[in-house]
Amino acid sequence: MANNRDKNKQNILITILLLVFLGMAGAQDKAVPPPTKIQLPSDTTKAAPRSDKKIDADKPAMELPDVLIKGQDRAIRDVEAKKDLQPESPTLVQPDSPYEPVFAWFQKDVTKPKLTDESGGLQKMTWGSLQGGGYTTVIADAGHWQKIDLGSYRAYGWVDRSSGQYNNSAFAQGGISGEINYEMAPQVTGNAFAQYELFSRGMHGAAISNMKRSGSTGRFGANLQYDVTKISGATVGFEMGGTGMRSDTSSALYDKSNDFWYNINFNYSTQLGRIQLTASGKFIRDAFKLEQDSVSSKSSMGGIGLEAFSKVSNTVTAALGVNFEMTTADYMKQKSRPSPYGRINIISGNEIGLTALFSSGYDYRTFSDWRMENPYLAHAIPLHAAEDKFALRVEAGYQMLSFLKMSGSFSRSWKENMFFWQADPVTQFINLYEIQDPELTEIHLGLIAQVNERTRLQAFYIGYSDKIDKEISIPEINGIPYRPDFRLPVRATIELLPDMILTVEADVYGERRSRFNSEDRLPAFGLMHVNLSKTFSEKYTALFSVRNLLDSDYVLWENYPETGVYILLGLRAKL
Repeated sequence: MANNRDKNKQNILITILLLVFLGMAGAQDKAVPPPTKIQLPSDTTKAAPRSDKKIDADKPAMELPDVLIKGQDRAIRDVEAKKDLQPESPTLVQPDSPYEPVFAWFQKDVTKPKLTDESGGLQKMTWGSLQGGGYTTVIADAGHWQKIDLGSYRAYGWVDRSSGQYNNSAFAQGGISGEINYEMAPQVTGNAFAQYELFSRGMHGAAISNMKRSGSTGRFGANLQYDVTKISGATVGFEMGGTGMRSDTSSALYDKSNDFWYNINFNYSTQLGRIQLTASGKFIRDAFKLEQDSVSSKSSMGGIGLEAFSKVSNTVTAALGVNFEMTTADYMKQKSRPSPYGRINIISGNEIGLTALFSSGYDYRTFSDWRMENPYLAHAIPLHAAEDKFALRVEAGYQMLSFLKMSGSFSRSWKENMFFWQADPVTQFINLYEIQDPELTEIHLGLIAQVNERTRLQAFYIGYSDKIDKEISIPEINGIPYRPDFRLPVRATIELLPDMILTVEADVYGERRSRFNSEDRLPAFGLMHVNLSKTFSEKYTALFSVRNLLDSDYVLWENYPETGVYILLGLRAKL
């Protein structure tokens, strides 16, 4: 263990020094940097709900304003979390953050062709790629997008598999998805989508060896948008899905679970003078069954809300709303509450932007959602809502120079309850537990620099802290498991030659507590990944990657070590 800690400290230092060198090397170019088109915070009242569907880099919705406020869902999403680097908040280990098991990086490969404004004249596009390398890793994907009369459709498929370095790092997954958008009438637009995925993963435990987890997950849904008048519109949506999962040994079934959920939502907005009024509603129902002992549970959450949004002045916009929410579970008393929220955006000229948000209310996640976050979760987990008493976030952006943008934020939330992960010492599954009255704080500091016309640098520092009721914790060693002391993600992108792009991605992760009220801490570590791509004749791109370049010994989840250094080679074709 001591040797691993020393190696991790050395890797952290090497990671930071190499990234500093890359930034200096790019700065030596005397080319005059072009003005960087970076938008300052703006208000957006419409946002799609969080989804565990595969994030496709070719989807036009990837382009979002810098600050996207989801008032009713009480979350903030920065554009850098999707097309660049900054992770979402709060950060445990989210499937859509830039820090995750190394195989998942390729599902959001930045070289994947994008449908942008520049390609708006295209009628269709087809692409495919194949990559392979160390630990018999094979990654393939293919997709097709096409305009049709009054709409468009997309189809996408992918396969990932690797024998891995350890029992738990062996995996295989693949799936298909499709989406169609269609103008059903001059004022009515419809959208339908579906996805199905198969997965398997090697696992291990103290009590059970040679364990393997497998299963499938799927979802489908539809949305309908009706433009009632030029200043009013309505949307209604329906979605359903589920996950079937089993974990077994080579000789006998160990555990099996099934999850089925559906949700319904609607939204109506209209303009009254300078004020935009929005009425909304939502309902989600989740049914979970553990077949080993025939345990089943049902949970639900619903609510209706009203929001008023106004442009106060040329520089200030504000919104105030309230949701009346209700949640229930088989084993808990029904709960309800009013959940007020509000936000204010201030933009001073073209240089400074400020956003402040307060929120409160329930947050419900299905078993399928939890599995997307943690592939090693136990089959039986609590299924009811977490609750924010009050949450506050202030975020600022500053265009210091034409090529340099600075950003920062401070957030604090006072919670009635929340959930955290902790390993079971017998089965080695990661169980989900509940804690009462925690207080969480996060600080984000970042910069995005267009060093010159061929070099772009992004760097962020995220600091985490938490406070727990002293009556249920030991003050000297309290701390919520899997929340790191800090995180330092950095990315440098350099155009070495025409159509040859080098990307260096690094992540320094601070120490994390492995369990509640314990002095045990998972060590800090640094990761570095290098990607090199070269495009030929605008249709073919050669891909070369080195994952975990420093061969760091690290874990995302306790007792489940991740794979060391390995190389991948591949080719992407676009038609």
